[in-house]
Amino acid sequence: MRLAAILAVLLVATGCVSASVSETVTELKADAELGSGAAATELGTMFLTGTVVRRNCNLGRRYLQNAADSGHLPAEIALGQMFQRGCAGRMRSPTKSLNWFRSAADQGSAEGQYLVGAACLNGDVMPQDDVEASKWFRLAADQGHIEAIFSVGLLYERGMGLLQNNIEAEKWYLQAAKQGHAEAQSRLGTLYSKGPKLIRRPIEAYAWLSVATANGNKVSADLRDEVARKLEADEFMKAQKLAAEYFEKYKAK
Repeated sequence: MRLAAILAVLLVATGCVSASVSETVTELKADAELGSGAAATELGTMFLTGTVVRRNCNLGRRYLQNAADSGHLPAEIALGQMFQRGCAGRMRSPTKSLNWFRSAADQGSAEGQYLVGAACLNGDVMPQDDVEASKWFRLAADQGHIEAIFSVGLLYERGMGLLQNNIEAEKWYLQAAKQGHAEAQSRLGTLYSKGPKLIRRPIEAYAWLSVATANGNKVSADLRDEVARKLEADEFMKAQKLAAEYFEKYKAK
């Protein structure tokens, strides 16, 4: 009997998985034995989170470690996240977490680059370095990472690690907002309503704040209503029409 089949029998017998999912586990284990980093990562994540199977932190870590050691980038990210959050109150190691994120980032992973940037910005594991954070965020943003795109906009708006520039902030916020990023939509609306006069656009401010609110950003509602009270009747009608258009085009993803 193949090792994969033996493992499946043992998992069912010990109650780690139900018989209905043992076949899937068997297939994933077989693929992992053949060197599939994707299969090992999926198995590792399943055991760490207790998704479908009974939670087993040690087994989950083992699968992720094997896949990460073979250079599978998603496994490196997943292992870094495991060390970041821990598992069942154990295994937490911020230093190991950052090392795995950095390994993935150095190999071109946009998620890894974003997470290293976040670590630089937060300063939990290393001294806070806004300039270094901006470099990593920009690398990830250039690959289309939506959280990194938003973060670059935020750094420009606040002048953290980058020269303060509301025009640049608008550009990056707009890029993320059009992909359904609710917080970017909120910041864009705020910029259009309370930013420098050069970029104030109350009709667009209302539209973006409305979309952000609809997409779950609750803090946008009060400012949206404040903007609405300052609009003339014809402006308000245009703003509502634009908001309806944005609702359809820029829903949260």
